[in-house]
Amino acid sequence: MDRGARPGGSCGVGEVVNPAAWLDRAKAVPVLDVAAALGLSLGRDGKSFGPCPGCGAATRANPGRRDSRGRCAILPGGWWHCYSNGSDGCGATADSPGLVAWQLTGERWQKGDASTSAKIREWFAQNGWCDAPGAERKSVVAPRRWPDAAAEAPPSRPNAMEVAQVWFHAPAVTDDDAVAEWLERARGLPAARIAELDLARALPASPSPAWAGYGARTWRESGHRLIVPLWGPDPDGRSRLRMASLHARCVRASGGGLKALSPRGHSHRGLVMAVSEDFLGDGAEQRLLTICEGVPDFLALALQPATVRGALLGGISGSASAAILALVPRGWDVAVATHADAGGDNQANAWRREIEGRGCRYLRCRRQLAA
Repeated sequence: MDRGARPGGSCGVGEVVNPAAWLDRAKAVPVLDVAAALGLSLGRDGKSFGPCPGCGAATRANPGRRDSRGRCAILPGGWWHCYSNGSDGCGATADSPGLVAWQLTGERWQKGDASTSAKIREWFAQNGWCDAPGAERKSVVAPRRWPDAAAEAPPSRPNAMEVAQVWFHAPAVTDDDAVAEWLERARGLPAARIAELDLARALPASPSPAWAGYGARTWRESGHRLIVPLWGPDPDGRSRLRMASLHARCVRASGGGLKALSPRGHSHRGLVMAVSEDFLGDGAEQRLLTICEGVPDFLALALQPATVRGALLGGISGSASAAILALVPRGWDVAVATHADAGGDNQANAWRREIEGRGCRYLRCRRQLAA
C-alpha cells in the first residue's frame, strides 16, 4: 500500500485495510483529536493541550504569570512537545501513538514493547481510527477536526436517556457470576455489600447502545461487564452531581487490551465516580473530601466508614475539574490518594492545581487509604 497516497491519514469507508499499517493510521490522527479523546484539556489557541503526560503541568505559566495555552504544543509533522515560558519544560515529546502510551502506562513508549503496542492499537481501534488485531476489513472513521476556536469546545457526552436506560436495566453485581467472581477473588471486595450500596452494577444482557463497544466488540463481548456511573455537576442545581456517563471495567483477561473503558466517541473529561449525587454529606462532620484513583480503589474506599474517608470521589485520567471542586466548601481538606507511579502522579498534580486557590488544604496520600 502506498503510504504517501494518504497524506492526511484519511481513507474511504469500507476500504480494505492492511492490518500491518495500523501504526501509520494511528500516527496520522491529529494530536489534538487524540488528546481530546483521552480527556485532556485543549488550549484556547487550538494548538496545545494539557496537562503534560510527562510532568503533569497544565499550562506554560511560570509562577506569578498567567498563560492559557496548554503545556504541550503541537509541532509540525504530527508531534507534540512539553514547553514552558523561558524553558523547555520536562522535555516529553512524542507523536499521537506516543501520547496514548504516556496516558495508558505513565511512561515513554519503547517501540519494542509489544505489550504497550497492543494497548495502543486497541485504544485507536476502540475509537475507530485503525483496525483491531486480526481484522481484515473495517469501516474507518475519519478523525475529527477541531476548529481554531477562541474557547474550548465542551466535552461530548453519550445520550443521557441511553445512559439512564443502561443503568436502570443493569442487574446487581451479585447476579453476574463473572463480575461477582472478579470482585471477590481478584480484588477481595464483597460483592454483596457493593450490591447493597448500589456502588456498581453488571452490564445488562439487553442490546447496548453503539457507544458501549470496544473495537468491533460490545462491552459484554470484550469482558467490560462491571459498570459504575460517572457524574458531573448538575446544571439544573437540584443536587450537586448528576449522572452523565458510565465507566466499564474488564473482569477477565483481555489479551493486552484496556482494563477500563468509557463510552466510545465521547469524553469523560471532568467526570468522577461518586457514592451519590449529594456526595459531600458523608464528609460534613470531618470537613474532608477524599479523591482516589480507579474503580477498585473507589469501591474499596466507598465500603469504609465515612468517619475514615469523609466524602468520596473516584477519579480517572482527565477527571480533575474546577467545576467539581467548586462544589467543595472553603476550609475543607482534600486528600488525593493515587497510585505511586507516573500516572498517579499526573492525576494528583492535576487535582492539586485545581485545589490551589480555592480555600481548601491539599493532602497527598499514596495508594488506597483502605489498605
